[in-house]
Amino acid sequence: MKKRLTETADHYRSQACQTRTTTVTTAAATATTTATAASATTTTDTSAVSVEHCELHDRLDRLYRTLSYWLDEPRLHDPSLYVPALPAEYQPQLLVTVFQSQSVCITLLLLCFILLLL
Repeated sequence: MKKRLTETADHYRSQACQTRTTTVTTAAATATTTATAASATTTTDTSAVSVEHCELHDRLDRLYRTLSYWLDEPRLHDPSLYVPALPAEYQPQLLVTVFQSQSVCITLLLLCFILLLL
């Protein structure tokens, strides 16, 4: 499972890099070309969507890496663990949310794992 989580995180990291590269290339091409107001608006909308996709891919990359870290961390089973003291890559706030509202978050995590296996 850890291998699959890492592969998925790598996939989203590469997607984010590709989206960034495409956005920069598009912005550079637009800056060098004189365009009408209508096409400039379309390009701005396209870049906004590209930025949103890049942010989404970054978030998914972090989520899958975090899930991978959680799998390997034996301290998470210790009832005396102070979760906010965990390093940032463990996303302690997300872990606190999972622990506090177990039913909703566990369902979401299960969906992530199911999508991961597809």
